[in-house]
Amino acid sequence: MENLEGLRFASYMRASTNKQDGSQERQRRDIEEWAENTGACVIEWYYDEVSGSRLFEKRPGGKGLIQAARDKRIDAVVIESLSRLGRNPLDVILTLGRLTGLGLGDMAKTMEFFSLKIFELSSRRFIDMDNDSDRLLVWMTAAAMDIERSKISARVQSNNRLRRSKGGDIGAPKYGYTWGPNGKGAAIHVPDMSFRYVIQAIFELNEMGHTKNEIIEKLSDLSDTLPKRKRITKHKIDSIRKHKRKYVKDFKLERPKKKVRFR
Repeated sequence: MENLEGLRFASYMRASTNKQDGSQERQRRDIEEWAENTGACVIEWYYDEVSGSRLFEKRPGGKGLIQAARDKRIDAVVIESLSRLGRNPLDVILTLGRLTGLGLGDMAKTMEFFSLKIFELSSRRFIDMDNDSDRLLVWMTAAAMDIERSKISARVQSNNRLRRSKGGDIGAPKYGYTWGPNGKGAAIHVPDMSFRYVIQAIFELNEMGHTKNEIIEKLSDLSDTLPKRKRITKHKIDSIRKHKRKYVKDFKLERPKKKVRFR
């Protein structure tokens, strides 16, 4: 059993997209159960919803974790598995080296590094980058993750080409739209009429001259009743503005009497 007494842990979690429903909740639940069973003290939680190919220090959660290490608020980090740190082998190894201060060699003389311990939940132990076996395992695991990422990317591109050839759409549906069949074996985006009244309200408030901030404030009660990913934001309002003619047509909205101007 690893000695966890007195260590202040931060948890780092990651999922590639919001389509991985429940990923954050599952990771947090597993870490909370581990902490309860071992007595580990997890005082800070960080989560990123980004691709594993994005550099760790460029992610909001990654930046927060590094700042916590810089401020010496934490002594250790718990992760579900190495894949949560990323799927770029060099970035994963460099991140582990910076966080632990181990395995950097002469690079440590020119690079900011810390002295954190990294606990991997899947293996139930700390990762020691000064240990030859651990360092080899990290390299092999990171390389395997990179190969898998390439395979996933190839499958996605192949599926997108097939979907386009059948007249389907790619990418996440715009605000208020959902996936629907088109009878040709390829999915298309169709209007979700349950959002018609929301979009109509946005158009009407904008016609009255309200700014995006004012629209969000006035529709806050309505927005709170929507699923988290469907709540009204500046980005959602901008999306409606960019495709206003399509929204008016597809959702059968009443055309504003005045020219729609978003601020």
